[in-house]
Amino acid sequence: AKHRLTEGFQYIGITNRYAESVCLFYSKFQKPWDSSGSDKTCKPQVFEAVNTAASHEIQEFEFTEEDLKYLESWDDEIDREVYNYALELFEADLRRYNVTQEACIAKGCWPEPTDIEEGKGGEMDKSGRN
Repeated sequence: AKHRLTEGFQYIGITNRYAESVCLFYSKFQKPWDSSGSDKTCKPQVFEAVNTAASHEIQEFEFTEEDLKYLESWDDEIDREVYNYALELFEADLRRYNVTQEACIAKGCWPEPTDIEEGKGGEMDKSGRN
């Protein structure tokens, strides 16, 4: 699986670091940055939910105390190892392409503060991490 991540993907994004992932994607594949409104510009709408099909609606579900206890104790060692490796590759690309919150804001590729509050983006700390 690690080999496949390295050799089979040109890009790896991390869902809970969505804003950084979008900015990395544009930094990696959509150069040069252009504020003229061309397709090469990261636009705010990339932070909007696009999958609105009925089959993907959020289902209300309440976990029992027992369910939560089980889920919180669950650990898939192999999955964690693959995720951690993907995270290493992602963070290496952030450094390689100089993806920081400041750089993304300057490029117009960062969600508005209201989008972050609504869960449409992510906010990095001073180190460039969520």
